[in-house]
Amino acid sequence: MFFVIDTTATRSRRVEDRIWQHLWHMRDVAPVSVVLPTVVSSACPLLAEENANAILSSTGIQVPRDSAWIPMQVDVSQFADDNGDIRSSALEKALDECVDRGD
Repeated sequence: MFFVIDTTATRSRRVEDRIWQHLWHMRDVAPVSVVLPTVVSSACPLLAEENANAILSSTGIQVPRDSAWIPMQVDVSQFADDNGDIRSSALEKALDECVDRGD
């Protein structure tokens, strides 16, 4: 039996509770485990897919084992104006600085 959850979809708290309740009831019926995709893809179409054979413990995301993934945090709210619009150039500069620090 397969139980597929789209991790990119937004669900209500009620739906999330029902999913976990269903999984809890299934525990005695069939083995329940997590199956992750075998590759990760970059948002850049020029980069090839990489084998995703490890989980980055600090974030819980799936990553290639031999790559140098470093978690960085950026508070996006710092780049929003009073109307909620994002100052893209300032955010891009901050993201570039994160990449430079990571390198």
